[in-house]
Parts: sequence; C-alpha cells; structure tokens
Amino acid sequence: METGPDKMNEKPNIRGIKLDTVRIGDRYRVTIPESIRKELRLRVGDELVLEKVGEGVYRFGVVERSSRYHDQLLQLLKTPPKRVGKPLDIFPEEMKRLEGLGCFSRFVT
Repeated sequence: METGPDKMNEKPNIRGIKLDTVRIGDRYRVTIPESIRKELRLRVGDELVLEKVGEGVYRFGVVERSSRYHDQLLQLLKTPPKRVGKPLDIFPEEMKRLEGLGCFSRFVT
C-alpha cells in the first residue's frame, strides 16, 4: 500500500499551483527546500520575516541584506579596536624626523 506523495518528490497541487512541503523537525526547525534556497540565494544566517495573510496562511520574505550589513557595520564601529602585536619602538631622533615631514600634523589641533 502506497502512502504519501511518492513519493516525497511529488509536489501537492492546489488550483494549478505547485507547492513545496516541509516537515517540522525537533526543536521546531524547518528546512527550506533546495530549489527555493537557490532561487532566493539564501545562505546560512540569512533572516526571514513571516507575515500573516489569512487564517492559517503565512508568507515569508527575505530581510534585505543591505540593512543587515549596515547593522553589522555599526556594531563593528562601536566595538573598540583590539591591539594586536607589539608596539614599535621608535627612537626620539626618528620621531623628530617624522614630525618634520608633517606625519603627525593631522593629529595636532
């Protein structure tokens, strides 16, 4: 006795519209079908929004990537820089030479 779509590759068809079905896994996770991931160019970490459009009917959309990058850039700018490596030891003579070339003029008011 056959049960279910053949069968998992066969898509349900409602009023001529092909639908992809997904199954809710443990921890309520849903895997988006590969064809949709490719079409929307989704990557791990992308954010989706859900919108209720009717009783028991939702549609989802991709959060605009540029806004996420903007938020990440702002967060990066707010984060104090981390010092890496060892500071250079500059002898006083070298410091005077660099001052004479105007290397520090933009830091002095």
